[in-house]
Amino acid sequence: MLSASTLVAVAPQASAQTPNEPQVIDNKVLTVDSEGNPTSGVATLDIDSPSQDGTSFRKIPGFPGTKTEQVGGGSWNYGWELINGTTKRCFSHYNHPSRSHRASVSMGTLTDSKTVRPNNWAKASVMAGITAGTCNVYWDNQ
Repeated sequence: MLSASTLVAVAPQASAQTPNEPQVIDNKVLTVDSEGNPTSGVATLDIDSPSQDGTSFRKIPGFPGTKTEQVGGGSWNYGWELINGTTKRCFSHYNHPSRSHRASVSMGTLTDSKTVRPNNWAKASVMAGITAGTCNVYWDNQ
């Protein structure tokens, strides 16, 4: 039996990517509850490489680069965007209907995390220069 704090290494999940979705380098469950249900996860976004159709996300100002997944019993929206061509914003939004939950994000040395009550959107984001580094987005319903 697994405890709520058990770390689980899961192979990255392959998914079809549309041109407006960020390229996900890695996507995994971090913890599970005593019944084996996911309670937190992370995705690492490749924000410097071209999309599958050859378009580079970082060269399209304002390109949404958003992905939506149903995870841990809630809805998770995450991605990144360019602002004025020189600043990138990395974001994570998570909503769970019946549990307190959190959305978190890190990029370079910057982090943000928001915890909210059930059925409200937890919204976290950071902004930095175009070369600030990899975007990691998290959800958590523990």
